[in-house]
Amino acid sequence: MTQQGAARVFHPRNILQELLSRPGGKDRDQCITAALEQIESLRRPSLDAVDRAIAAIETMAREHAAGLSRLDLANILQQGDLIVSIAGTYGHANLDMAARSLCDLAHALIEKERHDAEPIVVHARALRLFSSRAQPLTQAEAELVFAELARFRAHFGATCLLAADTE
Repeated sequence: MTQQGAARVFHPRNILQELLSRPGGKDRDQCITAALEQIESLRRPSLDAVDRAIAAIETMAREHAAGLSRLDLANILQQGDLIVSIAGTYGHANLDMAARSLCDLAHALIEKERHDAEPIVVHARALRLFSSRAQPLTQAEAELVFAELARFRAHFGATCLLAADTE
């Protein structure tokens, strides 16, 4: 029995709420596995992008051997950041460290308004040594490369946050 004049409340159907309350979908482990498979499927194209970034850095340094502009250094920094991201994602620790070193150096050159191309060339060669297509270096060889990169960074006053430099 309803009273005369009492309001009736009507709740519209909420499809989203109904879907959320139904069982189904993927569980967390399935989602993680699918995501890892997706990341792995991008490995080769990503490492190809690293090779292109290294080539771009080499080209900029070679074409502007007389002196890199601030824009050139900003582009080198951008390419280095791309390499850091991809190398870190796919577990290429030495490539990651060499790219971080390049970024630190490029940043220092920008801050100090230096235009030297030679240290960029040396870093690009180091990136080639650590690229996925290169023959892997021994630990001693890698440490020697990093020691030389550290000398370049120190010479140009680059602040470095690399783990190898803090030991």
